[in-house]
Amino acid sequence: MASFTANVGDDYIRQLEALGRDADRVARRALEESADILADTMRQNLEGLSEDIRTSGGKDYYFLTQNEFFAGVPSAEKETLLDHMVVSPTRIRRNGDYSVWIGFEGYDDVQTEAYPGGRPVPMLVNAIEHGTSQRPKQPFIKPAVRSTKDRVTARIQRIIEQETEKVVK
Repeated sequence: MASFTANVGDDYIRQLEALGRDADRVARRALEESADILADTMRQNLEGLSEDIRTSGGKDYYFLTQNEFFAGVPSAEKETLLDHMVVSPTRIRRNGDYSVWIGFEGYDDVQTEAYPGGRPVPMLVNAIEHGTSQRPKQPFIKPAVRSTKDRVTARIQRIIEQETEKVVK
């Protein structure tokens, strides 16, 4: 769901190469620790979205009738998204790049005819982030990526520099 490429430049690649066998550990640490910045901002943005407080028959979810629209995100959907947000372990792609994925997995508890096992949480995220015919868009991922890119890149660079200094000394 949320990803970005941090071009740290040839200097940092050389520093990582100088680390030798520790380069893998340092790269993983740098990405995992910086991913928390983005994940925390995504959580804050999600919690800050306006809420639609309608409920149906004492249930947390409200099913719209024809010509009705959501005024915000139902609080139960917010909780579902917060509960299903995950940060993956660092992986190495086929081209050798390291990557961390921050996204949403699983299904919610709302059973519908189309989704008898619950609605896919990534589908809800897409509906909230981009909007639908019955829901205005309320982006929370893209603004998080945009607002944290410099801080994430700076943290990655700082961790690489700290680890390089330990080896060089």
